[in-house]
Amino acid sequence: RITLTPEEEKIVNSGDYVRKQVENDKQGSGAVVFRVDAPPSVVWSVIRDFPSYPKWIKTLSECEVYRKKDDRINVRFVLSTWGQRIEYFITHKYPASENWGTWTLDYSKNSDLDDSVGYWRVTPWPNDPNKSRVEYSVGIAIKGWIPGFIKSYIVNKGLSEATEWVREQSIAKNKTLVNGTAVSKL
Repeated sequence: RITLTPEEEKIVNSGDYVRKQVENDKQGSGAVVFRVDAPPSVVWSVIRDFPSYPKWIKTLSECEVYRKKDDRINVRFVLSTWGQRIEYFITHKYPASENWGTWTLDYSKNSDLDDSVGYWRVTPWPNDPNKSRVEYSVGIAIKGWIPGFIKSYIVNKGLSEATEWVREQSIAKNKTLVNGTAVSKL
């Protein structure tokens, strides 16, 4: 669990994001905590909807599941920004009965990243099971030379782009479920 100060907890309670990040020469890490006005089951269904990621994340041009076994899902991602193409392969582990999921680089594949590890944690909001507390943490190590502005973008803007869509899509999906209208197949 990501530890927040009392002031940061107030920010999350108000509905805003708290982001923490660290960047150095070839690595970056960050964490985000936020509230989503949808139950955890809806948030998880959005997080696990990999085929929809390119529609939701503007710098993600491709996303495909290439292996799925038990609670493991292997996914190929392609980021495209400023004429650069970054391809990487991630192994996700989402235990069905848990409120967290982790990922690491799929080390059996050749990725443009040197490493990527992280997790999602989605729990019911205190005293309101129709809302969720979402935590996202990521560490990235970049392989070779990437222009500084792109590295900064991946580390800094990446935290926003890696999480804001989760809130937007979860709220939209929850409204659709609550209103009883048809939901697209995941």
